[in-house]
Amino acid sequence: MAYKKNSNQEPCDHMFKVLLLGDAGVGKTSLMWRFSDDMFNHTYISTIGIDFKLRTIDVQGKKIRLQIWDTAGQERFHAISVSYYRTAAGIMLIYDISRRRSFENIAKWLRKIDEHAKEDVIKLLIGNKCDLQPPRAVKREEGEQLADEYDMTFFETSAKENENIDEAFECVAKEILYKFQPEWSTKEQDKSPTSFLLLTKNSPRPTPLILLCGKSSAQPLISGCNHKQHESKMAEDDGLPPNKRNKFEKNVLIGVTGSVASIKLPKLVDELHRLQPKPNIQVIATEHSMHFFDRDKIPVKVFSDKDEWEAWSTMQDPVLHIELRRWADIMIIAPLDANTMAKLANGLCDNLLTCTVRAWDLKKPLLFCPAMNTLMWEHPITSEQVERLINLGYTNVPPIKKTLACKDTGIGAMAEVTSIVAIVKDHLEKMK
Repeated sequence: MAYKKNSNQEPCDHMFKVLLLGDAGVGKTSLMWRFSDDMFNHTYISTIGIDFKLRTIDVQGKKIRLQIWDTAGQERFHAISVSYYRTAAGIMLIYDISRRRSFENIAKWLRKIDEHAKEDVIKLLIGNKCDLQPPRAVKREEGEQLADEYDMTFFETSAKENENIDEAFECVAKEILYKFQPEWSTKEQDKSPTSFLLLTKNSPRPTPLILLCGKSSAQPLISGCNHKQHESKMAEDDGLPPNKRNKFEKNVLIGVTGSVASIKLPKLVDELHRLQPKPNIQVIATEHSMHFFDRDKIPVKVFSDKDEWEAWSTMQDPVLHIELRRWADIMIIAPLDANTMAKLANGLCDNLLTCTVRAWDLKKPLLFCPAMNTLMWEHPITSEQVERLINLGYTNVPPIKKTLACKDTGIGAMAEVTSIVAIVKDHLEKMK
């Protein structure tokens, strides 16, 4: 059964949390991004703590919203991750077919599931990176045998080549729905999204499926799908600038905040201008961000709070933050400092940047690139705020580890400009 990506703002019948587990570097983030946004980033960015994405799909006549939780594989983040086990309806255990140790460690992840997850949680086994050339470190038959031993459905996938990604996620949704089957007759009138807490321990489960790259070794529970059908419809160019643009040109709005990483604004603008077709770029800068760059040396228009108030004097005048929102096809906040993150997560809008975000059209992509001291990044409040922004549909481009301006070494530096531009490029290409 083919299905298409749906808006995460539309009503759904059920919402299920699906947890991705496995060693660092096995491709959990790539699987999540491929499924949620049909994107693949060749640059490896390690997940810090936990991240999640949303996608709504049609399964057996029901609209199912999947919350896909991407957990950090590093040992030091396990204490954060285990708190999410208990609320998961499904868990996908992922190993890299080119790394034997990641396969052997599946036993460790299964023990953690036994310790922390619900007894009847749905489990799938994923052998990822099946696009890699032989020799492989884990034979296909070994994955099949392990899945059979623990009564799991088995898939071999490739996030890079988009092999079996949709099939795996639809399969976990279907298996969770089987748990609901006895409940449906009594809940047909309840139109609010149901939670996975209705799982019944003795509900029947479908025969496990083994789906390999390019072929299936069992009768599939699902048929192929064409998830490359995108329905991205851009708004008309009714804002700045007033001149007409080529239909293939896109408008990129950059927000910069009071982090020292704002010194990278000239490089970010330059790298974005190298994209083809060349996008139109404008910048919103907070007052504190302008301590780190020379506004006159930025080759595009830079707006500040002063421009917002000077542009308006009568009821007939345009409102700058609304005009910028209308003009932009995509927004990137790079860097996003801790102060502005807290404002956005709590809906505050006290300057041009935060007003633009508060008025943002959620059908358009918005990327945020945190940058702050390591201890600020690791503070529990930060993870709550990042989760809230992601839940709004914004895309998190996580910070990286390096020696920071304050001389501390750790995670908190803004992602590399090349990584940010690569993600922006993927989004812009989907708009063509």
